[in-house]
Amino acid sequence: MIDLGFRAVGTGGLSVDTLILMEGVDVFNVIAGRGITEAEGPAAAAREFEDEIKRIRGSAKVRPNGIYDSAEPKHYTWLES
Repeated sequence: MIDLGFRAVGTGGLSVDTLILMEGVDVFNVIAGRGITEAEGPAAAAREFEDEIKRIRGSAKVRPNGIYDSAEPKHYTWLES
């Protein structure tokens, strides 16, 4: 699909340890939902993902979203109806 011009996205059950599976693949974007949000420290987990992607791809090819400071979970309450 990449050869046809489609942009590949890595998503679904990703962890820092599984990112190596994308080595050598022209991945356009990585979506690491639960790998970050369900981590004990989401901001630290986001940084670990970025560091591993930089290690695999080279820092010149990494464009972080800059969301690390807001990655900490918030306390939400639901209104009763």
